[in-house]
Amino acid sequence: SWRVFKNEGYKIMPQWSRGTDIGGAEMVDFANYPNDWNAAQLSSKQGWQKAKAGSNGDTKWSIHYRPGRFLVPRTIPPMRLEPIRFNAVRKTAGVMLAEDALQKKKTITIPANTKVEWLIDQRELTNAYPVLELNRGKDALINIGYAEALYDSSNRKAHRDDIDGKSFRGYQDGLKASGKEVHYMPLLYRTFRYIRVSIETKEQPLEIMDFYGIKSEYPFDYNASFKSENPLLDTVL
Repeated sequence: SWRVFKNEGYKIMPQWSRGTDIGGAEMVDFANYPNDWNAAQLSSKQGWQKAKAGSNGDTKWSIHYRPGRFLVPRTIPPMRLEPIRFNAVRKTAGVMLAEDALQKKKTITIPANTKVEWLIDQRELTNAYPVLELNRGKDALINIGYAEALYDSSNRKAHRDDIDGKSFRGYQDGLKASGKEVHYMPLLYRTFRYIRVSIETKEQPLEIMDFYGIKSEYPFDYNASFKSENPLLDTVL
């Protein structure tokens, strides 16, 4: 039978996304997170309540047409989800990384009582769910910030490729490690070219087992073609 559980590990942080239209950013405390919620068998049913039936779903054009859960046919394909690796690490502090360090899966260990900051450049504006796989690092704090470009001293967006002398400004999500193996992915995809990862460990080293993205996009396949004797016209399509 269906059971439900109020996840006390999640908090909405509207101050972290103020000035945007993405909704509230997230703070996840994995010490209060039911890590086996999607397991075949729960380790404990404590706190899990039996689900209650809600209102019936009706089609939008049914004779009832009453407020509730309208069932509307989808007229377009579902979004395409595709794993991607992060392109380049442009800046590092605390724990140094090579530029291509995140292009393949590799465990990165952050020592205890250490502050780290990395600036990641995906080279193009991207819609994706960042996925962070952690182990150990009890009470470590991690913030993941997202931005389309960096800002210059006049508070203007600089050339998208430039990072020297520029400052990061964007919305962010946060999480607190539990000391156990956990996987974090925000509830909604994020839009970014740049990602800033800030980490502060406590008494236990933190292991980053992987950090990658799951790209979300409309499944548009480019099948058309156009050819002419004028090279300029060839760029139209």
